[in-house]
Parts: sequence; structure tokens; C-alpha cells
Amino acid sequence: MKLGLSDIIVTGSSENMSTAPYYILNSRYGLHAGNRLLLEPNTESQPDSAYR
Repeated sequence: MKLGLSDIIVTGSSENMSTAPYYILNSRYGLHAGNRLLLEPNTESQPDSAYR
């Protein structure tokens, strides 16, 4: 690309979001006993998530 020897250059990429960790809101400094909801970043980042 830098040398200018190519007429056409095709590139591609992919994401690996399936290995993103689950998280718990407001748990930075620990939690008291009880149930907590694990959130999945793949569905939580969508504006119209069906899981909310």
C-alpha cells in the first residue's frame, strides 16, 4: 500500500465478542448477600434489547 504497487486492495476483520465477560452493575466495591443479575455485554449494548 505504501509503495503504490497495487490497483485494488481488499481487507477484512472480525470481532470476538462471544468471549466478553458477564458483569454485575454497581459491584465495584463488593456486594452484600443476595441475588444479583448478571448482564451480558452483547445484548446490553443494543439500544432495543429484548432482555431488558
